[in-house]
Amino acid sequence: MNLISEHTASLINRHLQPVQGVVSIYFVDLNTGTEFKFNENELFNTASLMKVVVGLQLVRLFESDKLDENATIKLKNSFASKHDNS
Repeated sequence: MNLISEHTASLINRHLQPVQGVVSIYFVDLNTGTEFKFNENELFNTASLMKVVVGLQLVRLFESDKLDENATIKLKNSFASKHDNS
């Protein structure tokens, strides 16, 4: 796979330095194979990652006019994390 340019990687790393907490990024362009990795082997609690999945689905629903921007949505956590038993 191709790596993103050193300049782009440097810019991303510079923006991540002041961030408090643990950050992990793995990006791959499925068309070109270009990738970027930053702490790609870091382990996270599953619940932390669910926010991303739920957010992406809400954007998809909103963009396809299946969800009104003023809608109220109730979410319920119904899974257990094997990582930390939460």
